[in-house]
Amino acid sequence: KLPRRSPAFPYVSDAVRNDTFFNEDAARGAKELLITEGLPDCVSAQQTGIPCVSPGTTRFRAADLPKLLELTRRVDKVVICNDSEESGAGRDGAMSIAAALTAEGRRVRIATLPRPAGRKKVDLNEFVKEAGGDALREVVATARWYVDELLHGIPAETSPQELKSALAPVLSALAGRDIAERDHYVGLISGKYGVTKRGVRE
Repeated sequence: KLPRRSPAFPYVSDAVRNDTFFNEDAARGAKELLITEGLPDCVSAQQTGIPCVSPGTTRFRAADLPKLLELTRRVDKVVICNDSEESGAGRDGAMSIAAALTAEGRRVRIATLPRPAGRKKVDLNEFVKEAGGDALREVVATARWYVDELLHGIPAETSPQELKSALAPVLSALAGRDIAERDHYVGLISGKYGVTKRGVRE
């Protein structure tokens, strides 16, 4: 019989320190690294030939960031693939990690698992079982860069009053990029939202 959940630790993840990430050896020498939420997801991704790491908890926490930054220091591209959920919780977690890594200069992409209509949740492990390894590799290959994912989530009809705050994380992520890349997104933002390029730059 399992012991009752302790009030001090209502979830197991609260007691896990993540001193070592699951499968972190996969990051050594990898040019592209996938990050997942759960251990079964990580195992499934690794079995398809995609270098992958996962926290011992369900997701990375703020305290795990220094170790994650060190682990991804020599990785050209980091791809985050969390659960695809009706609630949006998986995406929110992925975007939070992406923001933290992007702020430190990492190239981060967000991979989204297709979720059939009427289904509340699809995780990577389930997706591989149902669709196969080639399907997962396609999802990873077509993952959106963090900035593109941010822009994708801001409707073109967003009011001018709301647009400035909505674009704040986009502009912050672009601040450290080279001029050509910034100019590309200045044009993209100007065209989509009807703002002058000068206004975007300012």
